[in-house]
This record gives sequence, C-alpha cells and structure tokens, in this order.
Amino acid sequence: MQNNRYNKFCGHQCSSVDQINLEGISSLQLQSLLKNNHKRILLIDVRGAEEARICHIPGSILIPLPELISDKYLRQLRNTHKDKIIIVYCKTGIRSLKAINALQNEHIHAKHLQGGITAWNVASISNQN
Repeated sequence: MQNNRYNKFCGHQCSSVDQINLEGISSLQLQSLLKNNHKRILLIDVRGAEEARICHIPGSILIPLPELISDKYLRQLRNTHKDKIIIVYCKTGIRSLKAINALQNEHIHAKHLQGGITAWNVASISNQN
C-alpha cells in the first residue's frame, strides 16, 4: 500500500524488476549454513579477480558479475545447480543485488550476503573475540 502511494506521488510505476523479492542472508546465518550444510551451498563471489585476491570467503567460487549474468553462466546455474542453495556476495552488497536481479529474472532462486564481504569480515572478527 505504501509503495503504491509513493508510486502515485512520484509518477513511477514499478517494473517487474522492482517487484522482485531480493532475499538476503546475514553473515552469521551464512556462517551457520556453511558449518552445517556446506555441501548444499553454492557460494559465488561476483567481485573482480583483483578484489578476490585480497580476501574471499573460503569455499566460494569467483564469477565476476559481468560473467555471471551472461547466458553461459545463467544456463549453467539453471541446469546444474538446482539442488544447491545459491548465495552471492560482493564487497558491500550492491553488485550481489544486481546478480540476484539477473538470476531471479531467469527463475533461479538465490540469496545475497547482506553487507557483502565487508560485513562477513566484521562478523568473523567479532566471533573471534
């Protein structure tokens, strides 16, 4: 209801992309999933190779955003990873949200790591104390 009022006020009509449910997962939730169900998780880093060399989440695979949203990778994810929980991350969450949009447009269910690897690193440090 509130979204409709905003749209009317601004003269904006939501597109189907605006209405996609972007499901997120916290760093603590991801840590728990990786600890208990790591074989069911497909963790995708959508940052560039240079960023991934600096730090990454163990067990993740690197598929930079431009590659992930290509037909090749979308087809591969749709056909071969149906039984996996797909989680994408970037530095702070912006690129992973773009990845989620592209995946969900292709009817591939995925979640994004809220706050990206920045939040992951903060949570990891907090858990060590």
